[in-house]
Amino acid sequence: MSIRSAMMRAAAGLVDAPAGFGFIGFGVGNTGGNQSTTVTIAKPLGTLENHLMMAFLYSGSGVSYAAANGWSGSSNNNRVNIVWKKATASEPSNYTFTSSANATQSGVIITYSGAIIDVIGAVSLNATPSVAPSVNGTAGGALLAGYGANQASGTFTTPTGMAPVTANSTVQPVSGTFNEALTVTGSTGTRTSTCSTGNSLSQMCSIKPG
Repeated sequence: MSIRSAMMRAAAGLVDAPAGFGFIGFGVGNTGGNQSTTVTIAKPLGTLENHLMMAFLYSGSGVSYAAANGWSGSSNNNRVNIVWKKATASEPSNYTFTSSANATQSGVIITYSGAIIDVIGAVSLNATPSVAPSVNGTAGGALLAGYGANQASGTFTTPTGMAPVTANSTVQPVSGTFNEALTVTGSTGTRTSTCSTGNSLSQMCSIKPG
């Protein structure tokens, strides 16, 4: 099954068997456009033990995030951050991430079965359009791209070759998350998206079967 088909099934509440590599679902959260030092994100529906959860964290100003509930990863003291964890047999219904300072915040957690971290890419320049730097991915895996902007409202165009996973167009900071199956190993090339209301930052990561 393609990643696009899996995402459509997840959106309809249909979850595929956990065996093998595949998209399971996503969870979202935000601070309602208010400044806070925490943001809480729901656990994706269908997440089971040993599933990989990737969290894209977006803030209205540059912050870093403290480790939470076994999460680890890339905290760039920037407006786009990526952290991840392998699900255990007993997971909470949501996760709270604590930032180093008050900021408007939003985030999304994306769950995969049969997956491990491959490569975490660099954060883009704050620009219009936003060009996420290339990563060296692995065939048979997936490429994820997250875009975030410090705007009260706005939408992101879908990067060529990718499919939308989530979109937050109303709660600051606005964001978009996209997904793509990887068919070759090596440089993925950049991915470009434009926010309708101004400059944005972006970051990509790749995951692979494992």
